[in-house]
Amino acid sequence: MVRIPEDLVRFLVETTYENLTDEVVHEAKRSILDAVGCAITGITTDKGKIAASLSRRLGGPTESTIIELGGRVSCSSEAMANGELINTLDYDAISHVHVHPFAIPPALAMAESVGSSDKDLILSSVLAQEVTKRFTLALMTMVAKLTEEARTPG
Repeated sequence: MVRIPEDLVRFLVETTYENLTDEVVHEAKRSILDAVGCAITGITTDKGKIAASLSRRLGGPTESTIIELGGRVSCSSEAMANGELINTLDYDAISHVHVHPFAIPPALAMAESVGSSDKDLILSSVLAQEVTKRFTLALMTMVAKLTEEARTPG
């Protein structure tokens, strides 16, 4: 019997930094740096400025920092703003390999708010990207199947 939710939770809970290969750690660092670089350039756009302004306006506990702006906002507001900043110029690496605007901002926000180590940040970003990729591939498979069924007469 397939137990996808249980298997996924077990994977997330049992995976440690030490389980990551050197190649995965290297790519995770590149991914985080790329996302931060995209966010820094994103703040120059109207879309980026609107996202940062909204994030500040939403209030909440001061837990995390919007990239390049300083000032602390709530984790959720920081993740939203940084996700928009990363994606605003469309330079982010969205592919089957990287999913920066969806995975990196929450990892950064949580890591900052709880004072995580660099290793914890890398692990959380790897796990976030892995889960996002798995869901994306599952959805793509489902859409392809539904599309094929719709084309099949009868």
